Amino acid sequence: MFESPTVDVFCQSNPQMAGTAPFQSTSAAPSSVAPHHHHAKPPVSTDVDGAAGKAANKYVGGVNFKIGIVMQRTSGKHKYRNIRAIATRASSCDIGEFVFLNETEDIQPQLPEFLRSHRSLASRGKKVRIDDATTDVKVSYGDEGYERMLQRPDIHGIYVVVPPGSEQTYILKALDAKKHVLVKDTVSTYLGEFMEQMEHAKKSDKFIQFSTMFIHQYRVQRFMDRVVREEYFGRIHSIQASLLLNYQDVRKVGVTLPLNSQTGCIRALGRYCILFSALTFSRVGSTAVSAQVHTYEKGQNGELTHATCTIRFTKDRELNFTVGYTNFSTRQSIAVKADTSIATMEDFAIEHPDGLASYRVYEKSADDDGDGKRTILSGEAIDVAGGPRQDTMMWRTFAQLGSTIDEHGWDHSKSSQCKELANVAVQTKLILLALLNSVEMGGKEIQLSAMSG
Repeated sequence: MFESPTVDVFCQSNPQMAGTAPFQSTSAAPSSVAPHHHHAKPPVSTDVDGAAGKAANKYVGGVNFKIGIVMQRTSGKHKYRNIRAIATRASSCDIGEFVFLNETEDIQPQLPEFLRSHRSLASRGKKVRIDDATTDVKVSYGDEGYERMLQRPDIHGIYVVVPPGSEQTYILKALDAKKHVLVKDTVSTYLGEFMEQMEHAKKSDKFIQFSTMFIHQYRVQRFMDRVVREEYFGRIHSIQASLLLNYQDVRKVGVTLPLNSQTGCIRALGRYCILFSALTFSRVGSTAVSAQVHTYEKGQNGELTHATCTIRFTKDRELNFTVGYTNFSTRQSIAVKADTSIATMEDFAIEHPDGLASYRVYEKSADDDGDGKRTILSGEAIDVAGGPRQDTMMWRTFAQLGSTIDEHGWDHSKSSQCKELANVAVQTKLILLALLNSVEMGGKEIQLSAMSG
């Protein structure tokens, strides 16, 4: 069975911590819809902005978790929704400083408009005058500005928004400066780099994670809490996913045209299917064992444009998915299957514009004839509306887990969710590596134990 190498990184000084429990819900989106089973337990209270929510919104010391942002792009046309999400009360965070790496004086005229485009500043009435030393949100430039920001004791976490392949230096410097780190990941980083990041995080007792992980953690959490409660839904045995992305929508997943080897469909799109499934199966005690690409197509530049894949997990579970770029409309769906139930979710990779979540649950007949065929007996649609958006919940979870690490450290049982997410991240990167190897080896099934060795 595959043993995640993250266990060695985080549990080498405390071996009994190697078996961490699946992550538990830390906060849920408000919803008026109960689970589809009439005898199910009522949903847990989800009053994010109620008394409990307000208590959780405060970071250690009674202040919000303050974020320093290091980035390159400054044009107003680039709308960083993740940054604007810091404005919401439920995010538990504030912006402390921007550091722009690519220019100095030349971009100064662009900054007021750029900063005004972020509601996180305007909505809180903060005056953003870049020549005013007393402004709440400081603006700095270049590597020297980044070094100075890392020295600020009131900055708790760093959000790294730089082009893929250039983030490692900024991540490691932030961790070594004892800052928590959240990375805007448009494509999955390499396993070796991630393991180095984990080592620095362990040494500094700080938290490192990626924006895609938090977004999917929230989606899986909401999906499982609302629909797939295994005691009622049945034993989950497989997941079927499909993500076919129109070329005009590639920016929605952080990809730009023309495509290249780094933005092929397995790395850029397959990771959504893999991450959702790894998080789901983690909650029922399964880890990935092997990966295989059955069919694939390549574009003119050698990039993968279409692929069908299977990932096998322990306890006889598996993920089957199809990903690709298309000239037709974007289509995305995922189905979680049990012996007598199927639950489907739309918009699992790209959030609905209104933040809605639509689930469908189907009850199947028993396999009385032993021929493997079952009949759909009934179906029900469940629409979950309202509540904080996924990017708001990303910041909320980042602040909560960072606070947990600061209070208890990596080796405490209360940090099990942090280790669980780290293990899922390692699994995801191993799976992606195995799938790319499968392509090179003509569709051979690749054991993840061989990749981790």
